[in-house]
Amino acid sequence: MVQEEPEEASDDELAAEEEGIAAAEASTPDSAARDAQDAVVIKGIRAQAICSMQDQGIYIDPAEEKMALRLFPCVSNLFVHIYSNHLNQFLERLLALHAVFMIVEH
Repeated sequence: MVQEEPEEASDDELAAEEEGIAAAEASTPDSAARDAQDAVVIKGIRAQAICSMQDQGIYIDPAEEKMALRLFPCVSNLFVHIYSNHLNQFLERLLALHAVFMIVEH
C-alpha cells in the first residue's frame, strides 16, 4: 500500500529529546540510564528502517505503525517463551541422562 509520506520528527525535536534523555541519565542509576539510552537507540533504528522502506516506495500509515509497534513485543515474548521451554526440556533430558549414567557407572 503506497500512501503519502507521514510527517517525521525534525532534527531539532530529536536533538531536544536526546538532550532531555541525557539530562535524565545524569541523575538516574545505571540501569535507568541504560534503559534511556536503549530507548534512544531503538527509536533511531526504527526511524532508519522507516526511511529505508520509504526510499523503496513503501509507506505505512500511522494506524499500521501503531499496530506493528504493539505486535513486535508480543512476537518477541512468544519467541522467548518457546525458546525457553525448548531449552528447559533439553536441559531436563540432559540431566535425566546424566543421572542414568551416574547410576550405571556405580
